[in-house]
Amino acid sequence: AEPHWRQPQRKISLNALLVGETRGIVATLTLELIEQGSGSLYPTPELAFVRRDPTFRQAEEHARLFTNLSATEYDVRWRLQRRDDQTISALTGSSMGLTLALGLTKLLAGELHPLEMASIGGTASVESDGTLHKVGGLWQKLGEHTIDLARRGLLRTVVVAAEQDDVPPEYLHDDAELLQ
Repeated sequence: AEPHWRQPQRKISLNALLVGETRGIVATLTLELIEQGSGSLYPTPELAFVRRDPTFRQAEEHARLFTNLSATEYDVRWRLQRRDDQTISALTGSSMGLTLALGLTKLLAGELHPLEMASIGGTASVESDGTLHKVGGLWQKLGEHTIDLARRGLLRTVVVAAEQDDVPPEYLHDDAELLQ
């Protein structure tokens, strides 16, 4: 039997850039706005028992605080699905904080432009006030798989913290060859 979940009022999907053991991984983060909530942010049941380390959980909480979700009458349920359909065994680090905060902001504002959001990827740690910080392993995240998505037009923009110092200079301008 199908599980009985509260139905979302609306949802949004974004690209999440992750690091596997040896390479970058692109996943789809889907956020669902649930009415009659208490300001909670929680994973779907299939991810409920996936290990989320303290740093990842802090990133979730910072995104929730930044967007002031707790002051609303909504909950947000999130799902993360790898594009290669492999299983997610653990969620570690703070680098998905930006993607969570950006998605929550757009979802709560009701400004849903699926094509606009579908072509954006991001990776940065986010504070509860919205300040972004660089993350480790950036170039692993922007590995061959991610570059391939950009070349096929499925990823147009990658957002990182201004202090991220390991982005090759050829990718730091609007007309970068990869983006053409």
